[in-house]
Amino acid sequence: MNNHEEYSVAKWAAFFQVSRSGYYTHISLREQREEEEKAQQGVIANIFNGSGATYGPERICGILRKSGRKASYGKVSRLMAIMGMSSIYNRHKRRSLTDSRKSRGEGFNNLVR
Repeated sequence: MNNHEEYSVAKWAAFFQVSRSGYYTHISLREQREEEEKAQQGVIANIFNGSGATYGPERICGILRKSGRKASYGKVSRLMAIMGMSSIYNRHKRRSLTDSRKSRGEGFNNLVR
């Protein structure tokens, strides 16, 4: 909305179906939210590095909640992705436990050919 000044804030607010006061509140609190997000990124990085890069977003969420902070899985996952962090256990390739290559002989009529 700031980049397109050809229309008033009232018109943009009506278009996006938000109130003007809500828009101005959002603008005034933007810096505070960004600072809180930076602080939360630092805490997440400390927990992640302290775990030896083994904790994923779910476990980090649990630790943050136990310490009394608000944390959702989606937000922690998003912040970890922004910082380029992923658990070493997520990097392993999953392999199938079944191998159907051996069951293609004539003795296995139950397979659709």
